[in-house]
Order: sequence, then structure tokens, then C-alpha cells
Amino acid sequence: MTRITVDHVSKYYDLKDGTKQHVRAVDDLTLQIKSGESVAILGPSGSGKTTLLRLIAGLETPDSGAVYYDDLPLSQIGEQNRNIGMVFQDYALIPHWDAQHTIGFFLRLRRREQEVPAHVHRVSKITGVGLDYLLGRFPNQLSGGEKQRVAIARAFARDLNILLFDEPFANLDAKFRATARVELRRLLDEFSVTSVFVTHDQLEAASLSDRIILIRQGHIEQLGPYEHLHDDPENLFVANFVGVPRFNFLRGKVVDSNWYHPSLGTYLLPRAVPEQTDVTLAIRPDAISLAEEGVVARVEAVTPYFPERYLLVDVVYGDESWQLQVPLETKINVNDAVACRFDQKSILFFNTQTGARIA
Repeated sequence: MTRITVDHVSKYYDLKDGTKQHVRAVDDLTLQIKSGESVAILGPSGSGKTTLLRLIAGLETPDSGAVYYDDLPLSQIGEQNRNIGMVFQDYALIPHWDAQHTIGFFLRLRRREQEVPAHVHRVSKITGVGLDYLLGRFPNQLSGGEKQRVAIARAFARDLNILLFDEPFANLDAKFRATARVELRRLLDEFSVTSVFVTHDQLEAASLSDRIILIRQGHIEQLGPYEHLHDDPENLFVANFVGVPRFNFLRGKVVDSNWYHPSLGTYLLPRAVPEQTDVTLAIRPDAISLAEEGVVARVEAVTPYFPERYLLVDVVYGDESWQLQVPLETKINVNDAVACRFDQKSILFFNTQTGARIA
């Protein structure tokens, strides 16, 4: 296993518009990934996720800063000694190699031909790539899910210190994605390698990683376990990005040291904030309940969610709207008038202008 350190790394790309301007894909980013840890890189399109992964892999050279494996600069480690496995979105299988040849390739490359059968058998058993079923097949004879299994088996068949994934399940349908997550989690536990994932799928990130790096415009917005990003977001961007269903956001001002909205009333702020500061109240749908008394809003839509088995109810109140989550058996219809109560303990507040958490 290997510890990965990203030390004040920046990577710029020139714009292809004839100017000398450039875009900062990764901007002065510092990060340490512990030996044996599984980390997911999460973020919107164009945030720098794949560039960061390629910098960690040594496929891109930083414009400033450095990447280290343990205490050695990556630039000083020969490619043949890095012991990195990579799984790409397109699987990158050689058309004229069958699955067994593909999985055993790196052992043959290192002149360890005698180890190939036993190693292929072990990796195939763990990954679920059946010896009789798949190993004699070529890529054009494999389904998308089977190609993905072969690509992962190939990565695990070498002497790994680090395993990197770039959207490995993006081409699979929902059913196979769920199966693949279970298989990969088992592999990571079995081999105990340091692993880094790029994904846009929050469920994938939550189920496969010990920590999540949420990045935007080449900067880390928050780093930690998924539940920390979900329950304790550090800024408005994190709150808006993480979680399904997402937060409701309601804009108000500080009046008499409280959050105030002319229609919704007042809520206690966790600390003193200057008067008239624009403050955004954030609350999850499951923290809003139906009550005998409360803010009376009109139901605009009712959406059942499975397999979680709840109703997501959209309501409007004047110019404001929000969602609440209620049990599946709740009798509620479009255009009903419902009284909503916000759980004060579940409310978060953010400075609307800066996005910073008020806590």
C-alpha cells in the first residue's frame, strides 16, 4: 500500500481560442490520501476531477507543486515501478486478446509466466469472472458488464500499490451498477490497496469510499466521509451539491439577531450576525413535517419514491416553494392546503453573498 500526497499542485490548460489565456483545471490543491484508503473525487462537470486523477497517476505533469508516493516524488519513480492499476470508462480492452490473456498481461510483461494461471484464477474468482464462462471470450463477445469485470480483473492482476478509477461504471445500467459496486467493494477489502475514484454518482462515491473530495473549479470545497458532507456542509455549494433529495433554500435577512422572512417568520441563528445581512436558510425535505398548525402552503406536485418508499411533496407559498418528505401512505393530493412545520434543530444557515456556513 502507498500513501499519496498532492502538494500545492496546479495544472493549467491553454484556451483554444487564439488568446494566451488559460483555464485552471487544478489550482494550488493540497491533499493527502492515507495508505490503504479509498477516496472518491466528486464534483460537477469541468471541476477538475479527471485532471486531478491524471496528475495522481502521472499521466499529466503539474505546472507547479508535486505529487508524492509515500515520500518519493512521482517524477522520480519510473513508470514500471509505480505499480498503478487503472480502470477507465471505456475499459480499454485489446480486441484480439481474450479475457484470460488480458487479465494475465502484466504478469507476462514481467516474465512471470508461471504465475499466470494461479493469479488469473484467484482474481477471476474474487471478481466473479467465471473461468469457463468468460475467460476464453474476446471483447466483441462480452456485454458491457462483462467488459467492466474483465477490466477490473486486469487491474487487480498486477502487483498493485494504487488503483485508480475514472467513471468505471458509467456505461452500465442501474442494475449492473449496483452489482458492480458490491463486487468492487469486496475487491478493495480483499486486496487492501490505496484507491482513488472519479465519479459523478453520489451513491457510488458513498458506498465505495472512506472519504470524498468534493471539488469545484480545481479547488477542494470539502473533504470527509459522505455523511459529513451530507449532514454538515461547510458552504452553500456543498449543501446544494450533496444529497438526494436536495436541501430547500429560502432567502431571508437578519432582523433583531434572527433570520427573518416576511411570510415565514423568524428562526434563531446559531451566532451573532450583523443586522440586514442576507442569509439563506437550508433545510432537508425530511426535516419538514405536516402539522395542525404552521405555514399553510398549496400542494403543487406529489412524487412517490422507491425503494425508499416515501412521497416527495412540492408546495408553494406566495413566491416561495419547498419540498417535504412524508410517508408513502399519506393521503395528500395536488392543490391541497397543508400546514408545514420546520424542525429548528435541522436548519442550517449560510451567508447568501459569500456562501459560508453560519455556525
